[in-house]
Amino acid sequence: MTEALDQLKIVSLQELVIWNAWVRWEEGLRLAYRQWEIGEAAARMQTTCAQLILILKLNEGKSKQYKAWRRQYLGCPDDFKRE
Repeated sequence: MTEALDQLKIVSLQELVIWNAWVRWEEGLRLAYRQWEIGEAAARMQTTCAQLILILKLNEGKSKQYKAWRRQYLGCPDDFKRE
């Protein structure tokens, strides 16, 4: 119980508002960096030759989430067209 209490402190409402803004700002930076990395990887994929790689299949639910994520964040169709 003492370890948990050592991780807490009392702050004013104003400090809490500033702290929450800082936490969200940091999360935004991490998200922006991840999106930059994704964009860089997508650009590299367009400039490299098409190489097939064996991976594990996703279950149906995860597959739908992955396809939605690709459309939203990469602007990619559900599947790459093979040449």
